[in-house]
Amino acid sequence: MATRYYISSLTSNAKQLSKAVRSHWLVENSPCYFHA
Repeated sequence: MATRYYISSLTSNAKQLSKAVRSHWLVENSPCYFHA
């Protein structure tokens, strides 16, 4: 498993940030997502 680091100006806790990152990648990796 790779370790990824993210830089953000958001003031949030780790649990909220990890949920946001996972949600983003679910959209990116879904078969209906197209890059314009």
